[in-house]
Amino acid sequence: IQNILSYNFGIAYLNAILKSEGIQTDIFIASLEKDTVREVIRAKPDLIGISCVTGEQIFYLELIREIKKYSNIPVVIGGPHATYHAADLCKENGVDYVCIGEGEQTIVDLCRSLASGKDGEDVHNLCMFRNNEIIKNPMAPLVENIDSLPFPDIDFYFKYPFFQKYTEMPIVTTRGCPWDCGFCYNAQKKTIYKGLGKYVRMRTPEKIIAELKERLVNKNIKSIILWDDIIGINKKWMEDFCERYAVEIGLPFFSSIRADLVNDYNLSLLKK
Repeated sequence: IQNILSYNFGIAYLNAILKSEGIQTDIFIASLEKDTVREVIRAKPDLIGISCVTGEQIFYLELIREIKKYSNIPVVIGGPHATYHAADLCKENGVDYVCIGEGEQTIVDLCRSLASGKDGEDVHNLCMFRNNEIIKNPMAPLVENIDSLPFPDIDFYFKYPFFQKYTEMPIVTTRGCPWDCGFCYNAQKKTIYKGLGKYVRMRTPEKIIAELKERLVNKNIKSIILWDDIIGINKKWMEDFCERYAVEIGLPFFSSIRADLVNDYNLSLLKK
């Protein structure tokens, strides 16, 4: 379940990895549903997943409580708010599990745990409240080779006409950022994953172009947006990506970059 009217790449990656494991998935956009609770109950899911940013938690907690009036379907909440406020969130009524950090392996392991009759007690990255006690499981190492992950699957968004009309396609090329800016979540997230692998990870240009080509088929797309925290930290990567992109994709793209990385070298690449 999500509420914001945009693609959520955390959800899209989870969708892809769950489908690769043979697990059926669906999505409900609360802001596009007449009655989200009714539609979720009608679908009879074995697990409900929610990705929450800070500011949305009140909406989702109220929604969860309404769902729990009609069904005891287990609920797991992930996303930024869950990552940084797990201890408080897991004590809220109706919240069964909170996922801290990246959840690709966590969601698969949780599904397996529930299917085997367990309670997620053996699943990394989970926080839960049991017998008046907060249980925080160990963090799993980061997936360092993010090229090994399946392409994020956004197909279930297209059941809504709103998303069928999109002319801008988002894509993620990098995870993490090497800087510790005070206004950004990355500094705190690094402490969560300290000693658990390389924090800044970049996909290869080949994989990025392959994903774009796959998703551009029969889509009315006029531009691309890179949903990265930052690009341009590796000049060789930037050069390879821009040269391939200009030849094989050629659409305008938008991204975020630090001012001190925008030098003559990078400007010449971005203009290609």
